[in-house]
Amino acid sequence: TALISSRLTDPSRSRECPIADPMPVAAGMPSARACPAAHQLPMPSLSSQHLRPAFGPVSWRRRCGVSLLRAQNERQDRSPGSKSPVATLQDQLKSSLQGKRQQSAPGRRPSPPPPPPEKEPGTYGPLDLRAYLQPWDVPWGLGETALGLVSWSLTFAATGLFSVTLLRWTLGSSVGSLPMDVKALFILLNQMLGTGVTLGLLWLFTRRHTPLPADLFSIDPRAPFRPSDGWLLWALVGIALSPLVVIASATAAAAIWGSAPSDARGTVDSISQLINVDGSTRAALLTTTAILAPVLEESVFRGFLLPSLTRVLPVPLAVLASSAAFGLIHLTPRDFPQLTALGILMGFTYVRTRNLLTPILIHGAWNGGVLSILYAIAAGGGDVQELLRSGL
Repeated sequence: TALISSRLTDPSRSRECPIADPMPVAAGMPSARACPAAHQLPMPSLSSQHLRPAFGPVSWRRRCGVSLLRAQNERQDRSPGSKSPVATLQDQLKSSLQGKRQQSAPGRRPSPPPPPPEKEPGTYGPLDLRAYLQPWDVPWGLGETALGLVSWSLTFAATGLFSVTLLRWTLGSSVGSLPMDVKALFILLNQMLGTGVTLGLLWLFTRRHTPLPADLFSIDPRAPFRPSDGWLLWALVGIALSPLVVIASATAAAAIWGSAPSDARGTVDSISQLINVDGSTRAALLTTTAILAPVLEESVFRGFLLPSLTRVLPVPLAVLASSAAFGLIHLTPRDFPQLTALGILMGFTYVRTRNLLTPILIHGAWNGGVLSILYAIAAGGGDVQELLRSGL
């Protein structure tokens, strides 16, 4: 020690470490033989003046060790957020010790592997039933859902009352006393007003939660025939199944509750008196029933109510509840089973595609198809009113 300290305390040799290329034992740690130049040092005389610096602030261990670590760190080109070699080695040792403790802990089972991530609705196969069990990520709660439905119901009723009042004030007559063509035009204008008010109310309600998830109120015309979620493909499937679903529900309802009374009103009774009219009235009725009504009703019951209910209910129960509300809102007890069954079909196709174009197209095709059949019966000389009274 005295020999090394005498050379290191020399001002001409104490400014830097004599080692040019250190050989570390471990990453970030200097070699135990820190200074090979010490073997070449001459033998000075032993004195207290030479011994003190060996244990003072300029000792060879401190000077050579700091120089080695600084030189090694400067040679590494690491990112600003990376750890030093010493810290990396410490982290590896800690993780190894923790793993050994967990393995050696008595009676402790290893943690199960994490579950696989859930698939997006569009990644399921055509026959994969898991696609019908995925809820929506709705940013509002059940209370806001109920408030939105009540607000829409009151607004829709107020819109109809306003239209009737405006008609009476401008023309001085009621809707029932209007000619057939004027009545069809009034129904079209009233439906246009109600659809616009409904869409505006939904926009005002949801704008506080923007940006909305991509599968809420989605109308996307891309990939119409994709097997997993093609909106046109599944709409065609729904259109093909609609007659079977409606006939099956009507048959089951008749078997359970019996036949409906002949004076019970259905959904087509309000327009059946407008069947035997000209082409302009037919176009107005088709626009009302096959375009505007599906857009309004599917935006409310499939676009808003169904995803909102999946926040508190499983998806199949949410489809059933929204379909029952869809049947009740028509205020036609005779057609409630058929409307509910049709709503279930449109609900599950919407769950599959997450695209409002699918239920709108199914709904419009059903309404337009029924109206076209009635026109064909009337054109063939049949009595539409008598057919409806007989339970058609």
